Amino acid sequence: MKKILCLAMGIMLLSAPAFAKDLGTGTIELNGGATLGYQSTDLEVNDGPTTDQSSWGINLSSQYYFMPNVAAGLLLNYVSQDVDDVDTSELGIGPIVTYNISMNEQVSLPIFGAITYNSAESDLLDDPTGWGWLIGAGVKYFMNDYVSLNGMFDYGQTYWETDTTNVEIDQSGFSVYGGLSVYFPGM
Repeated sequence: MKKILCLAMGIMLLSAPAFAKDLGTGTIELNGGATLGYQSTDLEVNDGPTTDQSSWGINLSSQYYFMPNVAAGLLLNYVSQDVDDVDTSELGIGPIVTYNISMNEQVSLPIFGAITYNSAESDLLDDPTGWGWLIGAGVKYFMNDYVSLNGMFDYGQTYWETDTTNVEIDQSGFSVYGGLSVYFPGM
């Protein structure tokens, strides 16, 4: 019985790509959604304190699959934070790369990474700028060939500086994301 079960599992694993949701060359993906996050921030001013805060945001991306299941594109994200009555809003933009692991006809597991240039407005600091990176993974559930519901998790770090006050801020944390993708298959 164990041999039959192992054989059946092996056949299913080997045949999975035949039924997989591959995203072909030339496919364009437009993605949007909302994020909830947690960040830890270190202020590099006189050994400043570490603060923890929660945030919410909106992510938008456009990606082009230049080979099957591999895409590159542009990420745009907006994040809003409120810490001890200090409001901060951040805007980031940069390249994103995604590898799509097809599980079956309706489910795939994307792995992604991005580098961003960031600008912020803050009640406390003189509009810091900086750069950051993030990596993440998730699950996409395809409702049909053109639309998927997405759940993602990412971890990232941003390095901020202000020109006028010589303040350096290191911010890192994770976010949970829910959204929707629309696909335009390549012709």
